[in-house]
Amino acid sequence: MRWVSNLCLRPECPHVTATVPQQQKSIRDAIAVLWSDVLGLESVGGTDNFFELGGHSLLAAEMITRLSATLNMRLPVSAVFATPTINGLATAIENGEVEAQIPIPRVPRKPLTE
Repeated sequence: MRWVSNLCLRPECPHVTATVPQQQKSIRDAIAVLWSDVLGLESVGGTDNFFELGGHSLLAAEMITRLSATLNMRLPVSAVFATPTINGLATAIENGEVEAQIPIPRVPRKPLTE
C-alpha cells in the first residue's frame, strides 16, 4: 500500500473522500505518486510546492514527461512552473487551463548537395 500525505491511494480506502470527482482524484493521485517518486520523498501534500521540496527544472521535465504518458496527453513543462502544487496542477489540467503541446511535424530532410 502506498501513502501520500497520510492518504491511502487505493480506491477502497475510507480516507478517499467522495467530494472530489473521480477523474480529479485520479489526476491528483497520479501527480502525487509521480512527485513522490521523482523527488524521492515518502509523502507529499496537495499544497506542497514542487520546487520547495527539492524539485528543479530537470526533475520537472521528467515528472511532466511521465505524467503526460500516464494521462495520455502532452503537457508542457511550463505547467509545473505556473502551478507548482499538486492541487493547482490537477485543477489546471481538469479545467483545461494547461494547453496541451501540439507536436511539430518532422520535415523530410533534403540532401545538402544534389
